[in-house]
Amino acid sequence: MAPDLSASFNPDLIATNSDAASSALAEANTASVAAAAASSKIAAQSAAWEAGITAAANLTDNALIVGDGGAKGVKTLALGAANLKLFMNAAGTANEYASGIYLIEATRDLAAETGDVSYTGVGFAPSHVAALLIPPSGGTNIISIGFGSASSATGFSVKEGAAGEFVPNSDFGADTLLSGYTGVGNYQIAAIKSMDADGLTLTWTLTGSPTGIYKVAILCFR
Repeated sequence: MAPDLSASFNPDLIATNSDAASSALAEANTASVAAAAASSKIAAQSAAWEAGITAAANLTDNALIVGDGGAKGVKTLALGAANLKLFMNAAGTANEYASGIYLIEATRDLAAETGDVSYTGVGFAPSHVAALLIPPSGGTNIISIGFGSASSATGFSVKEGAAGEFVPNSDFGADTLLSGYTGVGNYQIAAIKSMDADGLTLTWTLTGSPTGIYKVAILCFR
């Protein structure tokens, strides 16, 4: 005789299992659709990346590579002319090529009154300078050498004498760049007031009665 299974048949249990299977299938289908979408997006991004690299790959020999902020990601930074150096521009927004060095040639009458003098035409704000105060031909034999920045300066002057006479610029005041010292109590000194966008400003201070029109040479470094 066949067994009687009617007592163990439960329609509700079958319906519950069927619902669970349908839900699992739906979730699997959703995951499959999401995976397909992600795979498509990755493929598209990979194609765009490869296209960008291909487009950016034709770079000039020995060129510098920089970011371009766009789809390609990189670009060639144009090469500068011979003997130029690479700097950041004054605004701090882009690179630029420049010599980074400039020589100012001027004069100073040691008898001139105390005051500020701006030296321009440099093309950049110097970070450091090396300066010379040179006597006129046939004039008092004195020369001054100085080195400075926006925050400090140092140097010395030399006055010809029987045994020679060396005077530190600091004897005339802290951070003195140049000193036109023609004798005890007679001199004119220069101190850096500011490093400007196109050069620098010196404050010249007169003491006593020095004389002579001296050449001023200032080598500016970016």
